[in-house]
Formats: sequence, structure tokens, C-alpha cells
Amino acid sequence: MTTIAASAAAAATTAYLLDSTLGVSRDIRTLRDEKDFAKRFSRYVQSLGDRVNLYHLVELADPNADALWFEGRSWNYRALKAGSVKYWALYFSN
Repeated sequence: MTTIAASAAAAATTAYLLDSTLGVSRDIRTLRDEKDFAKRFSRYVQSLGDRVNLYHLVELADPNADALWFEGRSWNYRALKAGSVKYWALYFSN
């Protein structure tokens, strides 16, 4: 019985050392995360339909969520959309 326990402990220790040296579990986790991201991103792009552009993404976002951070300031999606509409109108008024 003790030889089985010792063998199991040795096998577990060997597996742990190999994993920490080679990083196999990290690689497997990364591959799973990338595969999951690819599926989610594909579904998201399909849900957008034929309107895949930055303005449409801003329209879909939560208006109160932070969109940009720069030098200690932040702008939410509502302000970002208002600014883009303002510059769009200015550009096309000329």
C-alpha cells in the first residue's frame, strides 16, 4: 500500500515539475481562451449584421460607461457620441 502511495506521489511530483518547467497547463489554458474568444467574437460580429463600424459600436455601448481615458480625464460613450456627431456636422457643413 505504501509503494502505491509513494508511486502516486512521485508521479504527481514529476508531473508538477514538468508542468512548471514546460508550462503545458498554461499553454492549454491559452489555447482554450483563444478558442473561446474566437467563438464569442464571431457571434458578436454576426449580431452586428451589415453595420460593422465604429459609430455603430458606440451606439450599442452603455452611454454611461467610460470610453476613453487620457491624461487623467475620461469620457463616457455619450460624450464620445456627441463629440463625433458635432465634428461630423462641422465637417459636412463646409
